[in-house]
Amino acid sequence: TELRTGTSFRFGSQESACWRLGNIKDNDVAVAEAVAASAAYPVFFPAIDRDFNFKKNEECETKRAILSDGGIYENLGVSCLLPGRNPRYSSNVFNLDYIISCNAGYGMFDGKSVPFDIVTRLKQTAETTMRKAQDSVMKDLHHYKTSGKIKGFILPYLGQQDKSLPLFWPDFVTRDEINYPTNFRPMKEKDLHRLSTRGEQLTRLLLDYYCPEL
Repeated sequence: TELRTGTSFRFGSQESACWRLGNIKDNDVAVAEAVAASAAYPVFFPAIDRDFNFKKNEECETKRAILSDGGIYENLGVSCLLPGRNPRYSSNVFNLDYIISCNAGYGMFDGKSVPFDIVTRLKQTAETTMRKAQDSVMKDLHHYKTSGKIKGFILPYLGQQDKSLPLFWPDFVTRDEINYPTNFRPMKEKDLHRLSTRGEQLTRLLLDYYCPEL
């Protein structure tokens, strides 16, 4: 998210851009910078503040960009992949048959928390707003699938309720095994392995069930 303009900032292997500022010239940006910007959760970490050489309308100009967590704008990150976008006005435009978006969220609220004080109320308000935006994107994906504009999509997320899965594999990493709080402390190697394994297992499982042709 580019905070000065309130618009999305897309990093990609072919181009990195913000439609208000332009494309970064020669895509001269490190992967580490993209990761740092993505991890700049507003409450805890400072935004990435730096100048880039942007190219727009055949003109190059150095402009300042202030980048923060992409979830502020759109947490699933699929809006740049949806059909009907014009490369004249949007960056990272591709004609795709399938969309796979892995959600690292916690799943549905269990209703056990009591967001009463100012901090918990603000946190719950932000998460509720983000979830509503995600619901809109998921509705769009279903529409594009039904209308034939894409062949299929899957949205595996780490907080998936295991009982709702259509299949279950041996040695499956369960939700309870990775259900620990986000406290911004260094993660143990075994926890990283569990998270990545669950993400891969969920993706493969849902592909097998909903997109067997792949």
